Amino acid sequence: MIIDKQSEERIELRAPAKVNLRLEVLGKRPDGFHEVRLFMVAIELFDKMVVERRESGIEISCPGIENGPGNLAWKAAELFFTETGVAGGARIEIEKDIPAQAGLGGGSSDAAATLDALDILYRTGLSEEKRRELAARLGSDIPFFIGTPRPAWALGRGEIIVPVEAELPEMWLVLIHPGIGVSTPVAYKALEAAPIAESALTALRAESMNTRLPGAPWEKNGGNFFLNDLEPPVFAHYPLIQDIKGMLQEAGAPLTLMSGSGSSVFGLFPEEGAARGVLNRARIPETYFRRVVRILRTVSGGTD
Repeated sequence: MIIDKQSEERIELRAPAKVNLRLEVLGKRPDGFHEVRLFMVAIELFDKMVVERRESGIEISCPGIENGPGNLAWKAAELFFTETGVAGGARIEIEKDIPAQAGLGGGSSDAAATLDALDILYRTGLSEEKRRELAARLGSDIPFFIGTPRPAWALGRGEIIVPVEAELPEMWLVLIHPGIGVSTPVAYKALEAAPIAESALTALRAESMNTRLPGAPWEKNGGNFFLNDLEPPVFAHYPLIQDIKGMLQEAGAPLTLMSGSGSSVFGLFPEEGAARGVLNRARIPETYFRRVVRILRTVSGGTD
């Protein structure tokens, strides 16, 4: 999260979205989850949030989204109070700019920001490792957003975070969301993944940590790094998402990808001007969410 204003009782913050520059589904694990290898980056698209202390209870205000116990931020607050034993409550306001069920991690980012903000407000001093452990109980993407989201590999079912220290090249995205949602469980179920033995998992994770991101994806062979194994099954069920990818390619995007399980699609560019040029040329309906954003190579602020 990025803290904009802070007092003893209240924190105003921004919770960033993410995209997956690589999403490999390596196989199905003995526990029924899928073993994945993701490369995740935060982007300059944010939900605005206010988290406040209160004497008891949890209250969520988020227009257009579930405001009760089904909200991930609610679940994060509930878990925080249960695990820390702190006597208190929280009021959470969320102004959404990140589309829901879009493969951008908006709900996950809100939940992580809630854990971080409550840790600060109640001075519980939870380590980043502990906050990530709590986040993993809530959902696979949430540990990535804990603290200051850095470009990282996400392994296991997505809960094992391995930050990448090397600075990424400048990258801009044309981000398109058609206004339809894709269920992550449905997307994975549609993908036939062969079972993977427990003995193979350690070697695969070690290999992931040594895999380097290309210096620039538009250089020769650099694009080989970028893939999403969920594209074929999602495109089969939602041809509209594949059509968006085709529109960006026809307009001149050198590299395009669906983020996560969809339904957002992005084109990747070295310069803002090139990104805006493709957005202007692409035959994207005006009713779709359309945005040019930058990848966050470094993030100022945060809890760590």
